[in-house]
Amino acid sequence: MSRSGIRPLFSASRKESQMKMQSPTSSRRRRVVSAALALFVLAAALVFHSVTPSAVQAAGSQMDLHVVSATGGTGISSFKYIINVDNTGTTEQRVPSDGCSPENAGYPSTCSWTSMGVASSSPIYTQGDQGDFGPGGLYVPTGRYLISVLADGYKLDGVHFTVPLDGPVTVTMQPTQPDGLPDATIQAAVFEDISPVNGAPDLPAEHGLAGFTGVVRDTLGEVTTDVYGSPLCGTGVCLSYCYVVDGGVDIGIVLPLNGPCPNDPTGLQMTTDPRPTAGSSFGSPVPATAAIEGKVKVPNLGTNRFTLTVTPPNNTKFVQLSLTGYPSFGNSTSSRSRWARMSSTIASISGACRKAAFAAACVNADK
Repeated sequence: MSRSGIRPLFSASRKESQMKMQSPTSSRRRRVVSAALALFVLAAALVFHSVTPSAVQAAGSQMDLHVVSATGGTGISSFKYIINVDNTGTTEQRVPSDGCSPENAGYPSTCSWTSMGVASSSPIYTQGDQGDFGPGGLYVPTGRYLISVLADGYKLDGVHFTVPLDGPVTVTMQPTQPDGLPDATIQAAVFEDISPVNGAPDLPAEHGLAGFTGVVRDTLGEVTTDVYGSPLCGTGVCLSYCYVVDGGVDIGIVLPLNGPCPNDPTGLQMTTDPRPTAGSSFGSPVPATAAIEGKVKVPNLGTNRFTLTVTPPNNTKFVQLSLTGYPSFGNSTSSRSRWARMSSTIASISGACRKAAFAAACVNADK
């Protein structure tokens, strides 16, 4: 009994010992098999990766970019660029049943209307410089994009484009001002508006007005200095004068310096002093073809958006009232001459005022 009982126990113990002795080899075999499987999976992934781009590129386009100057159309060889995905939505789905109805499966992701929500940012597809557009161009997947281009000596510019492309993408660059943006002069007509009150000068019943102060404001408050840091109008006070206008050009100023301007130029003497005083010389005859206009001018203003009001002299019966807000206008290189043409209707004043369009018209409080 004892021997027969010992043998099974011994046999089992021996088998366990053999298994323990064999376990390192089995473990190594398992590791080898696992490594082989890992290499197979990696190779399959590499094969899949090498095939995928060609399949994707078939749905996109190779982008050929032309960057040219707006002056002469010459090519710009050195530039930087950034391409953003245009995710602003589309209007191609014309009716709700095209995917923009709550009854459609997958709504609202099936609707591309802008009203479905505006993205907080535009993803960058890629960015770089002119070196990315070598032979064959730059691959861009199917979609809608905005490319922005920056080049020395030119303003930032860009264009929207859609892939697939039907030709090269051209970005036309505007040259920058060599000496910065030029300054500009704002001028406003200042006149009586009593016969009738209509926001326009009605001659000969109404007259221009001299001695009224123009006040310019921007979003931060009153503007007291020009773009060069000097007080506005040289003294910090911009007054209206009786300007002599001949052929659409201001050629001088006549008296009075405070009050209604004369309408008849006959026998008047003028000065070319831009800011005359009582001691200025008024010795040049006024041409018979000239007109006399009350105007205030504010020179040397930089690029900004302004409002302009006109304040009457002290101890007068003129009161300004604006029913719809201050006349406002902008100043930039492109709008400089446009505001000069509009200056006759930017502001007018003669007392208790009203404003229509860009004209603030007033009547004397005594009438």
